[in-house]
Amino acid sequence: MILLIYLIIVFFLFNFLRPLSAGLLLIFIYTISLACGLIIGRDYEVNSLSEIFNLFFMICMLTLFILPWNKFNSKITIFEPDSVRMHRLTVCLFAINLLCFIVFSIVCYYSFTTVSDYSSFRNVQGVSADFFKTLPINYYLLLLATYLNYTAFFMLPLHFYYLVKRKYFYSILSLIFSLNIILEGIAIFSRSAMVLYLMLYLLYFIIFYTKIDIKRRSYILISALIILFFAGDVFARITTNRFDDYTVETQFFVDNPQLYSVFDYIGQWYQNCNKVMSRYSFTTLNGELSFPFILVIANNLHLINYEPSMIESTLYAIWGDNFDKFNGIISNLLFDFGYIGTTMFTLLYYFVLRKLWPVQGAISFNKLLMLGTLFALPAMGIFNFYMKLANYNVLIVYSIIVYIYMSRNTKVYIDR
Repeated sequence: MILLIYLIIVFFLFNFLRPLSAGLLLIFIYTISLACGLIIGRDYEVNSLSEIFNLFFMICMLTLFILPWNKFNSKITIFEPDSVRMHRLTVCLFAINLLCFIVFSIVCYYSFTTVSDYSSFRNVQGVSADFFKTLPINYYLLLLATYLNYTAFFMLPLHFYYLVKRKYFYSILSLIFSLNIILEGIAIFSRSAMVLYLMLYLLYFIIFYTKIDIKRRSYILISALIILFFAGDVFARITTNRFDDYTVETQFFVDNPQLYSVFDYIGQWYQNCNKVMSRYSFTTLNGELSFPFILVIANNLHLINYEPSMIESTLYAIWGDNFDKFNGIISNLLFDFGYIGTTMFTLLYYFVLRKLWPVQGAISFNKLLMLGTLFALPAMGIFNFYMKLANYNVLIVYSIIVYIYMSRNTKVYIDR
């Protein structure tokens, strides 16, 4: 309840009667999440000085993650990228994402036609591994597609850019290939990929909204409704299959376990975050949660002995039953780096985002390409900790490479 009240105050102080912004979207996400938690009784009572401090610390860190996004609003001007570099980047991304689209379309087809128990697939050790062995896809090709697939983050800004430029073929291709974000997730019956896609779509929709005329806005609305319909249908199918016997832990206005699971899915992080933070004993994981790709590389080079499943055992030892639940971004950072390290990480995030801020109301397109990577961290902070994904670590590397490549001559192409 305290955090919810704080977010409402922040809204009136920084967002009320101001242009639609990515910061407002984040406030909306966290407000809805906290409201869902309250509805099912997932509030957290603060009963000690240490819990008060943890709550204050969490609020401060979330503020640093959220408020800088107020600078990215619907009124900013966008600079035209270098045309030659833009074309080369587009062709390269199309080629990569065509491969990923084919691979994950095949995986999705076999997933939904051969797997009947989604919960066992997700939770029973060895079931998913056995499934992937039966696929008519070369293992190394699947592995390559998995590591390349997060380049689909760049497809959404390309989709809106080419829509503004009236290059509809490129715009449609970009939109189709952006669906790789969803395909990889639903291939393993995960719902979070659909939520992530929605967050990224709304981010770029807000920024490009005023640059698109009324006629083309109708194209966006139609395409968005089509995607929302099919994604919603898949989301409902996965929810029904995985959570048909979900335990309703509290008094709820509906006894339906699937509906309760959705509210719990959205709103559990706040209570879990406070519970987990109360168990912190000043022993950190030294980045093991946030930079798993480095450990994967070290393991492949035989420098260390590391298996991704090892982190689950570690988390179970320190978090108990919360080891596989949504615990919020701040609790993950706390156990990875401690209070000082979390503050430094969050300040680094703030200053990186500050470097991308619009200057005098204008921003270059190469900076827009970076926003999805950074936005995913706080936007999905109510669910999983995205730094914990090796693929997200790789995306950060991709983003740096793309940013350096595209940071060349620019000019204004859209006025406010």
